[in-house]
Amino acid sequence: GGDVSSPRMDETSMPPMGFHGESRDCGQSAASSRQFSDGLLGNSLAREGFDATTSWLDSAKLSTPELRGFTDGASHGLKPEETGKWIEWMGELPAGSDENRLRNLVSGWTQSDYQAAGKWLATTPDGPTKTLFIRAYAETVSAYEPEAATQWAMTLPPGKDRDETLKKIHENWPENDPAAKEAFAKRHGID
Repeated sequence: GGDVSSPRMDETSMPPMGFHGESRDCGQSAASSRQFSDGLLGNSLAREGFDATTSWLDSAKLSTPELRGFTDGASHGLKPEETGKWIEWMGELPAGSDENRLRNLVSGWTQSDYQAAGKWLATTPDGPTKTLFIRAYAETVSAYEPEAATQWAMTLPPGKDRDETLKKIHENWPENDPAAKEAFAKRHGID
């Protein structure tokens, strides 16, 4: 037998690949890699607890993109009993003020423990962030607790946020109670 050798493949000779095998240019690969590592850091640190992690973050002086990556990862590693603290903290950050990210975090928590999320929401100070939290909470619970969702929606000041939340509650209303859904629509002027 002859000695058959193949060219050696290393990182410099391989095309940049995404997580599912798709090719990407090097700039995207480096950015994605950094975002992925920041997310892993966030996930790991969040498991250490709110106080220890926020203390470290205060000393780390992360940039806005680094904080964004951190909050992406941290949202997956939260201790359930500290979720409310994290939501408030992320809501105060320029990098954490992305409404979709906060809505998703509140919705996820509500799906896993709607009673704890509701208790936390009841103690949250009024303001724009609370409005966002109420909307996310009410829209999430509306599929199985539409009356509770309605009570929360009615705590919003009259206007766009309340109207949109009531429409979402109507859309999510359980299908097994069409009479209540129709009465709700009439009561709140929903076509």
